[in-house]
Amino acid sequence: MEIRHVGVHERGAALVEYALVIALVAVALVAGAQAVTDGGRDGLTERGDTAAAQGEVIGDLTGGGTPSPLPPSPPPSPSGDLPSIDVAPLESEKSSGNGNKWNLTVTVPVVAPDGTAVSGAQVTGKWDPGDQVTCEATVAGDCTFTIEAKNTPTMSFTVVSVNYLNSDGTTAAFTPAGPVGITETEP
Repeated sequence: MEIRHVGVHERGAALVEYALVIALVAVALVAGAQAVTDGGRDGLTERGDTAAAQGEVIGDLTGGGTPSPLPPSPPPSPSGDLPSIDVAPLESEKSSGNGNKWNLTVTVPVVAPDGTAVSGAQVTGKWDPGDQVTCEATVAGDCTFTIEAKNTPTMSFTVVSVNYLNSDGTTAAFTPAGPVGITETEP
């Protein structure tokens, strides 16, 4: 009696062939994925180059959204501590109101000795007739005060004090030699 072991060699060959087919399919999938990825990168690169050449914003690549435009730069504010501060000439604007009322707006520009705007300074002023008022200077160095005048043909505004707190806790103060103010009559 003869025993044949035909299946053992054939099964080994079949397993090797199967492994080769799997390897070829894997290589084909990897090559296809690489081609798609490279093509996508090229398309993005070309789109980015075109947008950059035209000055076009195409989006925020870090957050996925559309970038918002940058706000306008404020005038430079002095950095560090100030030995003193000053008030530029006051500006006023008046407008008619209803009946016997009118409005007066006074702007107090706060500046450093070199003329740059000082933000964060505390400005105190006094209306006549009226009350004492306080304001913090904006980034542009301005404090704006508005009053509605009733039954009075003339209004005055006088700067009482201007103080700026330095980082070391000292205060730079504007102390006027004389009255700094403005008087307006109704329009």
